[in-house]
Amino acid sequence: MNSGAFNLGAGLSFALLFGVDTAVGSAVGTAAGYRAGILTGAVLLVLALGLSLLIPRPDEADGGGEDPPSPA
Repeated sequence: MNSGAFNLGAGLSFALLFGVDTAVGSAVGTAAGYRAGILTGAVLLVLALGLSLLIPRPDEADGGGEDPPSPA
């Protein structure tokens, strides 16, 4: 599931960056399109970093981080 999510995110970001470059580049100019693409990539990178901080740590996801009882 992780590789599928990674591939989906990579594909969507590639399509988004190309779309921004094409839209801005055709409206304003080629250099502005590249700058807009780089800025969009930086925003996606910061967004990905922020969302990765929302993933719970394994010890918190299991229910509190208490030590399991030792076998007698």
